[in-house]
Amino acid sequence: MKNKQNDLINKTFGHKVRIRACGVHFLEDRLLLVGHQLSDQKNELFWSFPGGGVQYGESVEETIIREFKEETGLTVRIGSFLFVYEYLNPPLHALEIYFSIEATEGELMAGNDPELPDEQQLIQEVAYLSDLQIKEKPKHLIHGIFQKINHLEDLKTLNGYF
Repeated sequence: MKNKQNDLINKTFGHKVRIRACGVHFLEDRLLLVGHQLSDQKNELFWSFPGGGVQYGESVEETIIREFKEETGLTVRIGSFLFVYEYLNPPLHALEIYFSIEATEGELMAGNDPELPDEQQLIQEVAYLSDLQIKEKPKHLIHGIFQKINHLEDLKTLNGYF
């Protein structure tokens, strides 16, 4: 059976290099992640950081602020640069630029992606997850950077290109 979600993702985001701006936001010892519906399996969410594509004429910082508001309902302040992660899994290819984030106001909510129609939204859930909750998830359902660290705290000091 053909996977409609994958077809939508490939059509919308595939066959081009995307520059993504993303944020690493902690609340105490938990990390804010967004659960995306990337397959037709309703019980399988892919957990990744809030963020998205940099638009022409928009700075990386402006992108992060906009994406956090769209995806999580939070207004944020940009902290320090952390790292760059390259995602390459054809037809998808992205360079993701990560900064630390501080939330300044707003209530956490599952937002939307304006690039997609309402009936085909990928964002299903947003949550602050603990180290243990992330480690319990299957590796194919969490962002690849979690394969490069031992503990969530490592994200605060990670730097370089991955």
